[in-house]
Amino acid sequence: MYDDLLDRLPASGPRDLSLLPGLQVGSLFSASRLAPPLLLLLVFMAVPVSILFTDPQARMQLEPKGTAQGKVLSVADTRNCNDLAHREVYAFDAGAAGGFRGVARLCRSSPFFGVNAGDGVPVQYLASNPSVNRIAGASDPDAPPVFVFLFFPVIAIVVLAASLGGPAMREVLRARALFRKGRLARGTIVFVRARAQRQGYTRTGWAAFEVVIRYNLASGAGQEAVAWCANPWLLQQLPAGASVHIAYSERQPDRAALLEAFVR
Repeated sequence: MYDDLLDRLPASGPRDLSLLPGLQVGSLFSASRLAPPLLLLLVFMAVPVSILFTDPQARMQLEPKGTAQGKVLSVADTRNCNDLAHREVYAFDAGAAGGFRGVARLCRSSPFFGVNAGDGVPVQYLASNPSVNRIAGASDPDAPPVFVFLFFPVIAIVVLAASLGGPAMREVLRARALFRKGRLARGTIVFVRARAQRQGYTRTGWAAFEVVIRYNLASGAGQEAVAWCANPWLLQQLPAGASVHIAYSERQPDRAALLEAFVR
């Protein structure tokens, strides 16, 4: 299969990788194959992003803020932090935006836990929307972990990239090295076996196969090698006993690159 093309390949290296388009790393990431996992990634990223842009406490940590001197209007006991806490209602003036009120639930560890009605407190508010505000320096135990959300997209991208192209890319890089500087030979397929575990989202999905090929080394000695293939259609055209082209290294003759798998 593809004899006209593969038989014309240079007998000695280094060879031009463009002779086999399938050896290009970009061939692993076509739009049609990336669309489903990328859509899933977007869905997972939408959750933390929506929280960051809608949760008041998250916005207070990310958006530009103004400051003002506020006045405590009332203090009442409540429960928070698994202990006694204070619910403090305060008012402040945001300049041209007018006056606003806010509510803070403060634990015993807060420096403002002991304030009383009429006392002054420093207030931070969103410059774009002063109705979103808090007592400056008073931590809110209910605030979301903003830094975790900031790193979530990065972590998700790294994990997805590893599952998408990690194992397949490793095999392509190995095949590139063998084709560029290794020896070429003809071999015969002995049998094909599916890999026992999923090896990542390969060029054609989750399927990945190992092709056992018998061939002769340059010395004439017989050798069997294992080659990676992620193209079930190709393997249907190459039954046991079919003649194929491989690239191999004398240093590791039991691993080979099945060139037919990288023609397109």
